[in-house]
Amino acid sequence: MIRALALSIALLAAPLAAHAAEAMRGVALVIGESKYEQLPALTNPSKDARDIDRLLGDLGFEVDRVLNADGEELHDAIAISTSKPGSFSFGAEKNVMAMHLSGPSGSGDLGYFMQTFGQSNRNNPPRPLTGSPLQPLLLMQSPVVTDRVRAADASRVDRLLASYPQDNERVVDELFMATLTRLPSTEEKAVALEALARDRVEGAQNLQWALINQVEFFFNY
Repeated sequence: MIRALALSIALLAAPLAAHAAEAMRGVALVIGESKYEQLPALTNPSKDARDIDRLLGDLGFEVDRVLNADGEELHDAIAISTSKPGSFSFGAEKNVMAMHLSGPSGSGDLGYFMQTFGQSNRNNPPRPLTGSPLQPLLLMQSPVVTDRVRAADASRVDRLLASYPQDNERVVDELFMATLTRLPSTEEKAVALEALARDRVEGAQNLQWALINQVEFFFNY
């Protein structure tokens, strides 16, 4: 955990060092909200927010994008990034993604994780998602995250290490693309490659854990 935290801090510091000497042309906050208590769910805001984000980024803006991720969406984002789907049932329904169910599911660590991130019980109006000290703690410590980033049982980390036994750079690029949907900066790649050079398995596991714990990951989904 200490090495993983150190890697996460190093990844946060890398872009700051890279951009310290650059003049910022502008700052933009793009909000994509599709869930309102008195309106039907809207289908386009998340896509529109991503499109505007890319446009402003191309124009030189420093962009923060905030979408309306709730417990189910965050779980599914982690499941997709790590290639470790869930296992849910709601009545006769069974599925691997929380968002595909018509009602709430999950118990134990999983249920607690999704409820902490705003899962509705579907019998009451949607609960507003408010920040909580529990949320970053769960992203760091919950088995919903820690079990999925292990290099075992055909996880993404497991398959990448097996597929590219001599190519740590490819492993790093693939983990960034799968988790943050972008390639690493030069500084981020250097930090990640150093971690994998020390211990390839632990370094790759810690890298995906650190990427999931970046604010960028939460805001992307």
